[in-house]
Amino acid sequence: MADHPLVLPAPGNPLRDLIDRVFDEHGLAMNVVLEVDGQHSRYNAVASGIGATILGAHSIPAASPDAAAPVVRRIVSPDLFRPIFVGFRRGLDEALASRMTAILKSALSDLGLGPEPSG
Repeated sequence: MADHPLVLPAPGNPLRDLIDRVFDEHGLAMNVVLEVDGQHSRYNAVASGIGATILGAHSIPAASPDAAAPVVRRIVSPDLFRPIFVGFRRGLDEALASRMTAILKSALSDLGLGPEPSG
């Protein structure tokens, strides 16, 4: 990604903060040519040839006959992980909170989005 012009969300966006942190940790410089929030807007900017971006797998439309559709590549190294936090209001029944957490974890697992690997 460091070799490409990038279309990214604006600073302060959680995804952008994650990308900035990973680039900094690896001593990489970014060439941000466009800052735009919204997955679909970034996808459309990439489809228009403006640059490359990082999207979650579920943000990429199904295969299209459109020849202008962007090429999708998976980042191999370093893998990026976006944490998901679950919070509950004070006084919520602990058994209910536990069951809700189990349902969310199961749904994420079904989507192939398991916990961050240890390492």
